[in-house]
Amino acid sequence: MCIFSQPVERVAGTSIFARKADGWQWLAYEMTFAALGDLAMVLPLPVLPGSGEHTVSFIDLSSCPDFFDALRRLFAMPLAYGSFGAPQARAATLEVHQVGDFEASYVPSVTDFVRLDDRFRLSPAVWQQLPHYADWGFAVFKLRGEPRSLLERLGMRKRPTTSKKVHPMAFAFPTRFPADLFFPTLHVHDGAVHAEADFDHELYAQLPREPPAHVHGAWWRASTSPSESTVTAAAGLLDSLTPLFRLKIGGRRPNQDVVATPTPLTFTNPPASAHGEFVMHQVTATGPIASWSYVLQNLVTAKIDAFRAAFARHLGSTASLGLVQLLVDYDEGGRPERVAFESAFDAPALLAELEAIALDLRLPSIEGSGWGQLQLIMGHWLLPISPLPT
Repeated sequence: MCIFSQPVERVAGTSIFARKADGWQWLAYEMTFAALGDLAMVLPLPVLPGSGEHTVSFIDLSSCPDFFDALRRLFAMPLAYGSFGAPQARAATLEVHQVGDFEASYVPSVTDFVRLDDRFRLSPAVWQQLPHYADWGFAVFKLRGEPRSLLERLGMRKRPTTSKKVHPMAFAFPTRFPADLFFPTLHVHDGAVHAEADFDHELYAQLPREPPAHVHGAWWRASTSPSESTVTAAAGLLDSLTPLFRLKIGGRRPNQDVVATPTPLTFTNPPASAHGEFVMHQVTATGPIASWSYVLQNLVTAKIDAFRAAFARHLGSTASLGLVQLLVDYDEGGRPERVAFESAFDAPALLAELEAIALDLRLPSIEGSGWGQLQLIMGHWLLPISPLPT
């Protein structure tokens, strides 16, 4: 999104990255803009209610100005896949963080904007048109436009401005959306909220599974994983093991934010006569162990009977339809050391048995087997979904 405290002449080339883990969302934002005078860019955030005014952690990406260029290179060979109340008296000044080339503050509520300089506030009329932000927080970045002469400040002279690109702005916050990734894409460029806006956006999402097709188009999966150097330079923003997806939005569109949700594992309301057939997805490996995908596939194939038997014992052969995702983390020696789950079933005993089987999927003890993550999706379904051979 671009909500600006002062009018801007141009905004283009917006890129936004988002990732979520353990109740926190990471977000990075980049754009090119042209404006006269200093102004602020305001990003509404769906923070967890009651988080306080020190909840946002800003991340300095001044040493990684090509962060989004590095992400774009991964797609060189894409694979398809009311009222806010009366203003309050001025409170203590909000904390200012120096984040690379920016001064940044976290504003915990709409009414706390009075604690910022007048140049960096929005008209109350804007917030009246955005009631869904009433209990959200806001990341505010001070931007430097071109200096204005006295005649320009008085509105007696105008001149064209030059667009400039700024290095990515980034931060992390505790999110109220446990499964979703939030992208701030609503526009306020001229002090007013319009029903439609011109989009020129690239959205990048790290999610365990691709999101459903969006009204603006399809998400595409990166053909490769980010390099270790990019992950290191990104200061914790990127996860080298989680799949990366991209959505491009352009043209005239409804003026609203975007929320990405991974494709659900459950199959709701199956027919009463449905027979739950066991299926297993193709093995998906990320990180250095991806070079061992063929070996991993053979290991999983050898364990299919054990996985199938576990489902039969705990759910029955005609159980309700649904899937379980296992994410198996490997250490540098190629040994599985941790298993995480996302399950459509409330069956702790089943998950415990699946974990024990997954922890036996050991790579050969060869120097350089490498760390990484293995994704397995299995369960009962009406028809096989790209199953492994049995």
